[in-house]
Amino acid sequence: MVGVQIGQTPSGEAMHVLVEGSRRQVQAAYGQMNAYLQAHRIPLREGGLPWEIVHEAGSPDGVTPARLEIFMPLQ
Repeated sequence: MVGVQIGQTPSGEAMHVLVEGSRRQVQAAYGQMNAYLQAHRIPLREGGLPWEIVHEAGSPDGVTPARLEIFMPLQ
């Protein structure tokens, strides 16, 4: 996971993280993002769902790393 940023999207504030690594690391990033939000008492937007922008899907065997951005809508 490469840095956490809070910024604006057309629909409002969102948490943004760039993840580079295996698919397992991408899954772990979601847990880390949720922990960050809880630790800082930042609520998710009601009914808002996270979304991803995939720059490189990565290979199932992990030889080619995934590279993607994850956005979580905030209240």
